[in-house]
Amino acid sequence: MSFSEGLVLVIQSLTKDKLCGGCKVKYKLSKEEKNIMSVDNIDEAYKGNGCIKCNNTGYSGRTVAYEIMIIRKKLSVYMGNSDSDILRRVAIEEGMITMDEYFKKLVVDGSTTVEEYYGNMQVYDYNHCKFKLLFQFVKNSSKIIY
Repeated sequence: MSFSEGLVLVIQSLTKDKLCGGCKVKYKLSKEEKNIMSVDNIDEAYKGNGCIKCNNTGYSGRTVAYEIMIIRKKLSVYMGNSDSDILRRVAIEEGMITMDEYFKKLVVDGSTTVEEYYGNMQVYDYNHCKFKLLFQFVKNSSKIIY
């Protein structure tokens, strides 16, 4: 069995700071923040003011943003002979929620800030490039020796 034939799931996650529940406040997003997140339909987000609970940082604890790609039959057809952009498009068509979408949800529900989104999505873009390299390895791999 080749590596690509045995692959059933790909998970990528980012751990990030969580806004403090004691001091987070809702505010109206600026035009620049909407541009950073590439959204028109989101008007409000949260930020931490700092309090005794969070030692005046605005953050308390950690949370995780993730992207899970389940390799279903339609997607597995593309595993051995397509580039990673096609694979990603098919995965999204099959219902995968992207890291970008999930992170936007965290901003809207007050778990994190636009700044965290921006900083972590830059890391995600870098990791996505690494995923492309891994995908090329999977695409070109032959049988795995156990």
